[in-house]
Amino acid sequence: MAAVAAASERPPPFASRLNGRAFLFYALLLLVAFLVLTPIVLIFFNSFYEAETIGARAQFSLEGWKAAFTSPGIRQSLINTLTLTITRQAIAVAVAIIFVWLITRTDLPGRRWLEFGFWMVFFMPTLPVLLGWVLLLHPSYGYLNELAMRLPFVNGPLFNIYSWWGIVWVHLLTGSIAIKVVLLAPAFRNMDSALEEASRISGASVFSTVWRVVVPIMLPAILVVTLMSAVISLQAFEIELALGGRAGVDVFSTMIWKFVKLDPAYPGRAAALSILILAVMIPFVLLQYRFIGRRNYATVTGRYQVNRTRLGGWRWPTFGVVMFFIAMATVLPLAFLITGTFMKLFGFFGLPNGTFTLHHWDRVLTDPIFIGSMRNTLVLGGSAALLAAVWFSLVAYVVVRTRFRFRMTLDFISWLPWALPGVLLGLGMLWMVISIPIFRPLHTSTFVLVIAVTLGAITVGVQMFRATFLQIGADVEEAARISGGSWLYAYRRVLLPIMAPTIVAVAMVTFVSAVRDISRIVLLAGSANRPLSLLQLDLIRDESLEAAAVVGVIITILTVVVAVIAQLVAQRVTIQGR
Repeated sequence: MAAVAAASERPPPFASRLNGRAFLFYALLLLVAFLVLTPIVLIFFNSFYEAETIGARAQFSLEGWKAAFTSPGIRQSLINTLTLTITRQAIAVAVAIIFVWLITRTDLPGRRWLEFGFWMVFFMPTLPVLLGWVLLLHPSYGYLNELAMRLPFVNGPLFNIYSWWGIVWVHLLTGSIAIKVVLLAPAFRNMDSALEEASRISGASVFSTVWRVVVPIMLPAILVVTLMSAVISLQAFEIELALGGRAGVDVFSTMIWKFVKLDPAYPGRAAALSILILAVMIPFVLLQYRFIGRRNYATVTGRYQVNRTRLGGWRWPTFGVVMFFIAMATVLPLAFLITGTFMKLFGFFGLPNGTFTLHHWDRVLTDPIFIGSMRNTLVLGGSAALLAAVWFSLVAYVVVRTRFRFRMTLDFISWLPWALPGVLLGLGMLWMVISIPIFRPLHTSTFVLVIAVTLGAITVGVQMFRATFLQIGADVEEAARISGGSWLYAYRRVLLPIMAPTIVAVAMVTFVSAVRDISRIVLLAGSANRPLSLLQLDLIRDESLEAAAVVGVIITILTVVVAVIAQLVAQRVTIQGR
């Protein structure tokens, strides 16, 4: 009898406990783990083999690893990667702290609109803005160089966009500063003013208060945002590829691209360099995971107050400085980009037979290649947005709302794509679709591009959903279950409507990311599934800058329109839900 009783108390076998809910959770874990870890494993494995091209018969070789540590080109690319990252992060942090303090802690006019301006800078596609600056800072025909050379003491071009500092300049204006302002603004806004008031009462100047009080208090947030931005900077690709070729400035991502795309190809070297970079980046991501991914959320206490610093007579001059930066990052390059689409010869304003024409618009809009790329872009962005809304919300739900034994493993794996530079992720997925027979038909499909760009957005998307789940009381879901609904019913009919603004936001971010993405898909896309972003990059590399400018304007319009529509939909859903 005792034996029978003991047997009855044993937990049921795994198969009997694997109900529909548990099966879905395990399937979700296996799917995320397979898509994230398989590319990394294949890159590591292929770093010990050398072949003429990816997918060809390979032989065991350590040449890739030897080249990774001895090749002067690779060493210089790693040095360039680190120096470019450190330089622009140092400049961006200093400038962003000033801007975010002005917007959140002072009586600066138009603060909300200025913050919205930084959001626009953050969402602007990179290559169209870069083309605008090419028209302004080209060493031969740049408009600012032409203006400068009219001065009697200037004998040559002052600016050169195709240089080390040109790369830094474009990065600073296309996101390095804006992303820090956007991410630091909530932390600065919620800071209590008591210590600032005490500092001012004691006679400290505004600068001293910011440096000795505000910055130390905000240092944890500043360090986390800087760490996040550094990881993004290490992944940079398209600016370096477009500008670095003429300047002889290669970074690790462009070297990987060359090893795979150029003839002869060295996929083993590309894999070895990828593993080397991954080893450098994973500690940064582990730190982020510790400080962000597992943080606790708290509300602002009753002592919270904001007494804004009065700028006095400096209010409007300071407003002008901030507005000037936003205009330089958006209005100025886009105005010249649009102008460039109507120029007979990109960059030349004084041609004898007239400067402007509609020929480039007509040629691009009627080109079957453009029409196909436009279709690919809409399919890529729309599919990625829909997939992200469903996939990321399920991952966040499992991590936050369930007691699934491997939920923290799922959470950690969803962080790993943040450590994978876009080119590295694309390289791993290329090996995956070529090496695994069942995936080979997907090699030239848009589906593989959708998976790549969605994986690239999984870390941010899951964290956005996770924050929303943590803010929704568990009693809302429990009420639906008590009334007889399953967990899936509660998830679909109760939680998802409440999270509608977050769903729209995640879908919008994923769509914009997919439309402007280059690094994750540059090794995966071919002529049949090439989106507009890669078409523009190819046109820039072929020196067809007029057509590239037209494509850039269309990409910009597409991203801005989608962002505005998504914002309006989110507001409407929020209002109806009240």
